[in-house]
Amino acid sequence: PTATPEPTPIPTPEIPAFLRELEVNLGEKIQNYPGEVALAVVDLQNGKRIVIKGDDEHLLGCTAKIFILLSGVRDLEHGRYSQQEVDWAIDQMMGPSNDKQTKSLLDKTGLASVNQTLEEIGAQKTTFSHAPNYQVEDPSFGWENLSTAEDLALILTKVYRGEFFSRALSAYAIENMTHSGEGCDACNHNIIIPKLLPPGTKVAHKIGFFS
Repeated sequence: PTATPEPTPIPTPEIPAFLRELEVNLGEKIQNYPGEVALAVVDLQNGKRIVIKGDDEHLLGCTAKIFILLSGVRDLEHGRYSQQEVDWAIDQMMGPSNDKQTKSLLDKTGLASVNQTLEEIGAQKTTFSHAPNYQVEDPSFGWENLSTAEDLALILTKVYRGEFFSRALSAYAIENMTHSGEGCDACNHNIIIPKLLPPGTKVAHKIGFFS
């Protein structure tokens, strides 16, 4: 019998030059910075990425509210409740970062559901134990909200690509993340990432502070 020919391997594209340059420039700055900094950048066109200290665990502050959002969106995907029931809480959690509405949404979706969502996405070095500015309710999930640059990049990439939710709910999650800090005097959304970008650039993120 004639042997079946092996398929021709598809060449893997090299990391683009602009990412290499970014890695070199930022890598030196991060290594010399006297604080805790980590970076993960993913080129969503081809999946190529650069990572600097990507496995280092960091306290999250209100950035952890992203996980509650995703658990709520997962509930919408499974029909646990209607979007109308959680729209206001999500808006207030992701915009002005209202802690009371955050806690109400966490109580609705459940601490176990948030952690199951993270597990299903594949965020292996992320732990979520409580709503920001509230006490730990179940120590079995840990004592701190922690994640890494690599895990956060993985989470946001999968949401952007519609790999975890439907396209419509992925867009819903991303849209809510573009309002981070709006209506919050203490966390003006024009600082940090959006500050140095061209006016009108949409940034899906969630600011986290410690005081």
